[in-house]
Amino acid sequence: MSNPFMIAAQTSTPNPPSTLNPAILAPRPSPKLKPLAERQSLYALQLIRHDPIISATTDGLLAQFKANIPAELDSDSDNNLDTRRRSYTREQKLAAVGYATTKRVWHAKAGEMVLISHKQACRDLGLDPVQLRRWKKDIDKIRSLHKGSRKGKLSHPAQFPVLEDRLHALILEKRRLGRNVGEKWIRRHARLEYESLWPERVTIVEKRKVFSGMAFSNGWFTGFLRRKHLSLRVSTKRAQVIPADYKDKITSWLQFNRRAQARFNFELSEIANMDQTPIAFEFLNSRTYDTKGIRTVFVKQTGSGWDRRQATLQILVHADGIQRCKPLLIFHGKNEDHRQKPVSGPLRREYKLYDSRVEVMFNPKAWSNSDLMLEWIKHIYTPSSKYPLFPRYSTKRPPRFLSLDVFSGQKTEEVIYSFKALKYTTSFIPGGTTGFVQVCDTVINRSLKARIEELADQYIDQNEREWVEGKYSVSQRRVLLTKWVGQAWEDMHAEDGDMIQQAFVQVGLGLPIDGSRDHEIKIKDFPDVQVGNWRDWQPREAREGEDIQSNLTLEEVEALASSMLVDNDDDIVDSGETIIVDVE
Repeated sequence: MSNPFMIAAQTSTPNPPSTLNPAILAPRPSPKLKPLAERQSLYALQLIRHDPIISATTDGLLAQFKANIPAELDSDSDNNLDTRRRSYTREQKLAAVGYATTKRVWHAKAGEMVLISHKQACRDLGLDPVQLRRWKKDIDKIRSLHKGSRKGKLSHPAQFPVLEDRLHALILEKRRLGRNVGEKWIRRHARLEYESLWPERVTIVEKRKVFSGMAFSNGWFTGFLRRKHLSLRVSTKRAQVIPADYKDKITSWLQFNRRAQARFNFELSEIANMDQTPIAFEFLNSRTYDTKGIRTVFVKQTGSGWDRRQATLQILVHADGIQRCKPLLIFHGKNEDHRQKPVSGPLRREYKLYDSRVEVMFNPKAWSNSDLMLEWIKHIYTPSSKYPLFPRYSTKRPPRFLSLDVFSGQKTEEVIYSFKALKYTTSFIPGGTTGFVQVCDTVINRSLKARIEELADQYIDQNEREWVEGKYSVSQRRVLLTKWVGQAWEDMHAEDGDMIQQAFVQVGLGLPIDGSRDHEIKIKDFPDVQVGNWRDWQPREAREGEDIQSNLTLEEVEALASSMLVDNDDDIVDSGETIIVDVE
């Protein structure tokens, strides 16, 4: 039996170095340290131990706040030299305030969990103490901001709220009338409103009015715009004043069209809309993309006044979206020919270069008039039918429907007689409502002009040197414009035929008379429009100075309404006559 003391002595005797394992002699590596951003303080560990639910919530708020902050700008990083001002989103601000107001740490002396100090919260968040204190104060305003917004734009309350309310109401009233409201207009009327409200506060010093307690400064002006949600906008449409009873006028126009459709059962190919629109020689926009901060935004103009040199583009679109009528361009020029063609030699030579897809006429004012309309009806509109082979005055020709605006050149006795002779039903759009129910004004003109502008840009890209040197003459520009208009007109019908059809549907043209598709009528600023009882439609009473609303003349409309035959089943009976005929 071995001696226990000898066994202990043997185990305590070290082995020679040659017999030890080399892996045992190597130093053990120390634990790998976590990055500074992932380390947790002793307070955080104590908080996890005492209340893990609160710890998870506050840590989530801290992570949400630092989600979009680069690592090199984090408060735990060693880079303290960066002094750049940073913006924070609404959610980050709320997370920072939530962290500072709910984070609790272990207090060793008190032996309990206490709310984190403001200084420690700012250190954890990497914020300036003043900034965090301001967020706490404006927490309700921050909550009211839009999701994701960075700038609060917290404006001061109005010093004179009654004044600003009256001024805002006045601005809205003028904008409804289409008035241009600028900064000078707002300042001028603000002073007038102030004087009317508090005349005792207005004194005259050295022939100038002094407003006590109100300077109408730039700060007030900016704050007023912000408080009333006003901003400087670019006009998208110029039009005449919208009448107060525009809805009644539109309803009456829809009922007349429905009554005519019930009587003549127009085919979609024979329902059309005609309009004229000005078109410039050069497309210059008032806004362009450029580098931020530059003081001068330069836009080159090929020729002086080319952005104001106007031609007139007269177009006709059909309800089935098929191209049948050539667009008409009206240029400046003297004209003695009955076909509205040029007389001078240079213009005749230039005329041969025009695109064959476009008709061109000349007028001293480059605008449509009665003589030009007669030529358009005879040589352009009449053949633009699905049935062009019928003789002009044939009674077998299918009935046709034309919607057009109340333009003085289209209401002359000669033009009206020409429409009558050809048995065309014309529906004049009530004055002031063309922007609502004129098919060309709703979508067609905008789409067509955008295509013409794009073709012009493409041509300039291909011939930029000539464009920079300004080598284009007015004659060359007219020739180019005919080519761009012809191509744009062709492309629009080929690619956007459905858009044209939908435009007619949305203003109620070509729909079934039973009202089964009336829900497809969508007129701007006229929700839930209804055609109503079109069978009992009566013409509106003419007031002095009021334009005709539909058909040709008020007398003919009244005669039409009285001569329309209705049977016992309230169905329209075709009497064999057209709407626009002489009633004796």
